[in-house]
Amino acid sequence: MAKIEPTNYLLAIKRGNNDYLPLEWNLTSYYHQENLYSLEGIDSFTRNVTKRDLLSEVINLNMIGLDERFVDFAIIYPVGNKFNELKEGCIFKDDHDILDENAVISYIIANKNNKDLLNKIINLCSGKTRDQKVDEFKYLIKNLNLFIDANPEETFKALQRFKTVKYENRRSILIKLSKRVIIPELKKEFG
Repeated sequence: MAKIEPTNYLLAIKRGNNDYLPLEWNLTSYYHQENLYSLEGIDSFTRNVTKRDLLSEVINLNMIGLDERFVDFAIIYPVGNKFNELKEGCIFKDDHDILDENAVISYIIANKNNKDLLNKIINLCSGKTRDQKVDEFKYLIKNLNLFIDANPEETFKALQRFKTVKYENRRSILIKLSKRVIIPELKKEFG
């Protein structure tokens, strides 16, 4: 069986459709030895800075000129001879609507009796990529009441298995759940 090579990701400035400018982010003061070719490393880098501050720094370091076109930041990865953009985008310090694993797990447990909400969560966990760990997580959510009734503490520990899901899949699920389900539901509830 052939070994699957990990995808190399790049943080770039998006100048337009299919027009990206990768930079040497390790030259910025925000760089702290993250692996800027991995999605997890890029997220670790960008979570500690706001978009505005990072853009200001690359301008101040003359990495880009004031006349450079800027649409947004993007995470790109090679496919053949071109780059594709990661549709979920970057996660910056100012993205307060992206929850972490523990917050999502706690939210699921707190809403154990809301079948419609749990079904939305299960549906958003279903993606194109087959991942046994995601399937186990969905199974736990589908049968949440059985597990909670038996042992609430063990249920939280069991749902923690979500942290063992491949980072790219876990990140995608967290962003979708945060933006499409949890944050909108919390806004409805607390205005």
